[in-house]
Amino acid sequence: MENEQVLVIEQLIGFYRGFLENKDNHTDDWKTDFGRWLIDQKSVNTAGAHSGMGKEDTFIGMMLIALSNLTRNRINKLINDSPFSTIMDYQFLMVLDQHESLKKSELITVNYMEMSSGIEVIKRLIKHNWVIEEVNENDKRSKLVAISAEGKGILNQYGGKVNNLYSSFSSGLSSEQKENALHYLEMLTNNNS
Repeated sequence: MENEQVLVIEQLIGFYRGFLENKDNHTDDWKTDFGRWLIDQKSVNTAGAHSGMGKEDTFIGMMLIALSNLTRNRINKLINDSPFSTIMDYQFLMVLDQHESLKKSELITVNYMEMSSGIEVIKRLIKHNWVIEEVNENDKRSKLVAISAEGKGILNQYGGKVNNLYSSFSSGLSSEQKENALHYLEMLTNNNS
């Protein structure tokens, strides 16, 4: 196990050296730049270049983290120019817009969040009057949440910008590649939830 870790670290250092040698498009955010560089490298094709090495899982994890770093800055820029505190504010509203109402726990589970973090998002949405709480006639112990008229308005106002951001993540892919990507992302999400 320790030897495998050393090999992975050595490979990662090699990738980072390659990144440093290529001075094009470097900004102050080295993590995002390195992630972008990794994604662009044909040598990081986990299905080909690393097959047989037993490191596919490591490289899939590295690529997912790199993708996370790449998207975080873009999402933060969008959020800074909106009334949302996090992208989850928008996502909760979007899910509620598709349903008449949901239990709080259902809304949180659909968004793959921990219960305490999800409750904070819901409290924030209620405070902004974007979501309303309703009595759950089927279960008096729980409350339902629904999107309010104000919530629908803010969703409509910012929906185009957020959807453009979401679309940009897969803009270079064909329809078939998007379907495959969605399939594999769903598999990874379900395997890790």
